[in-house]
Amino acid sequence: MTAVMAWPMMLALFVGHHAELPYTVGRADNHYEKHCYSPLQLQGLIIGFDKVCGVSDEFRKGLATGTHITVAGHGTSYGLFATELRRSD
Repeated sequence: MTAVMAWPMMLALFVGHHAELPYTVGRADNHYEKHCYSPLQLQGLIIGFDKVCGVSDEFRKGLATGTHITVAGHGTSYGLFATELRRSD
């Protein structure tokens, strides 16, 4: 099961390129979750792969559940290593 869930990230690491994916914010008001400071939870993703950690309080402050964002980084359409977040409303 771990191999099936990790496959998109391995693909992103080895054959990825610059990609931008649209997501919807699920929750932006947590300050700490286990091993994840300043998380931004995204809707529609598998539990455990549904958070972006280390998001600035300034950026999270302007977000609410249902806000559309774009996550950019190195990867594929199946997953990426995020380097940039921006609102897409």
